[in-house]
Amino acid sequence: MTDEEMTATVIEADDQPKEEISGAIASSGRLIGRVASPPQLESTSEQFYFWVERGRLVERTQFVRADCTIDGKQIRFYGLIDEVHRRSRKRDIHEEFDVTDGKLQEDPVFKPEGVTYATVSILRVEPPLLTPPIEQSNVYLGGEAEAEYSYGFGEMNRSMVVGRLRNGGSAFAGLAKVDLAYLLGDNGGHVNVNGMTGAGTKSSFLLTVIKLLLDEAQNPTSNDPLHIVPIILNVKGEDLMWIDQPNREFQKNRERYISDWKTLGIKAEPFRNAKFYAPTEPNTNDAPTIDGCNADAYSWVAIRCFGRRIISLSLCRR
Repeated sequence: MTDEEMTATVIEADDQPKEEISGAIASSGRLIGRVASPPQLESTSEQFYFWVERGRLVERTQFVRADCTIDGKQIRFYGLIDEVHRRSRKRDIHEEFDVTDGKLQEDPVFKPEGVTYATVSILRVEPPLLTPPIEQSNVYLGGEAEAEYSYGFGEMNRSMVVGRLRNGGSAFAGLAKVDLAYLLGDNGGHVNVNGMTGAGTKSSFLLTVIKLLLDEAQNPTSNDPLHIVPIILNVKGEDLMWIDQPNREFQKNRERYISDWKTLGIKAEPFRNAKFYAPTEPNTNDAPTIDGCNADAYSWVAIRCFGRRIISLSLCRR
């Protein structure tokens, strides 16, 4: 039986007329597995599992699509692989050890008989229904089209590219975008960034967003002008006081990194016309605490901040 015949057998289990998927993108990607929902791995409206075809490579962060028919409706689930698991048919680690009697020099007599399966977070369902996919539904590997549809890039009021979307360890699924209507205040005015503490990844990403915003203001892709004046409150020592200087690590590996900036469509260069302020160094003639970055020193005294009247009241005795 061919894959097409197997697919028809699964999704056409009932004889009810089927509704077409109106808003979904055209089918693409290769078949990599089927939905499974055994005990303790049940599918929900937010998550499902699928087993992977033997010998097929599947990676975390890859985009996937699952198709099925429920109550006469053709439903398409778009998701992102959270994790890939491998489970053998042995009951415990002792049986695994006994396959070769614990001898590394010997190869197993039989090939591995386990199963690879993946956990998928559902990003979008078309039509928008709050239901899980049924078991044995086909799962296909996704790409740029699935990623763009899952995140609704085409529906953004004014999108701006902020990076590249990973699709596994080394592949990409197009460009990542944000809606400026939510970033700059039309519908919201903030962005939350999660990451490992102390690695500098969050700061680097936010600096990249600022760089892209400045480029968008100078080379607008919309008729609505942008007026961007970034203000960075530096709490990372001296790290951010040199953003107007070339990055030494970038220069060492320029050929490795330059393609990413070209993909984003902007020139890889330091910030221009940056102005720096640093606290005044104690016991100096108004010198900034950081040397060499052309920072202006600033300082204040309580009376300038609160006024003479507040200071005098705070010193009065009742």
